[in-house]
Formats: sequence, structure tokens, C-alpha cells
Amino acid sequence: MRLTLVLGAAVVAALVAACFLGSVPLPADRLLVALIGQGTPSDTIVVWAIRLPRALAAFLAGAALGASGAA
Repeated sequence: MRLTLVLGAAVVAALVAACFLGSVPLPADRLLVALIGQGTPSDTIVVWAIRLPRALAAFLAGAALGASGAA
């Protein structure tokens, strides 16, 4: 149970960290405001249309590869 919680927290931390990476620098305050949908339109588009889908796609691809390797 404890390992599951630690790994779940690591997944969330990795997804948030992936949202920081990109060619447009976004400080933590602007990123968090854009994640809840209250930021400037450009910040919101960068986070919701580019960075978050890229991070989720990478997570799902890694999970699929891990599951196929385990099978």
C-alpha cells in the first residue's frame, strides 16, 4: 500500500515536472494558474494543448510498454 502511494505521488510529480519543460519558459506560479484554467490565454494554450497532452502521451506509452513487458 505504501509503495503504491509513493509511486502514485511520483507519477503526479513527473507529470507536473513535464509541464515545466518546453521552449516557452513558464514559472511555477504561471504554470499552476494555467493548469486550473485561470491564466493568460497563451499560457493556458501552451499548457493544455501542448505540454499536458505530450506528458500524458509519454506516460501512457511508458505504461503500455511496461505492461507488455510484464505480460
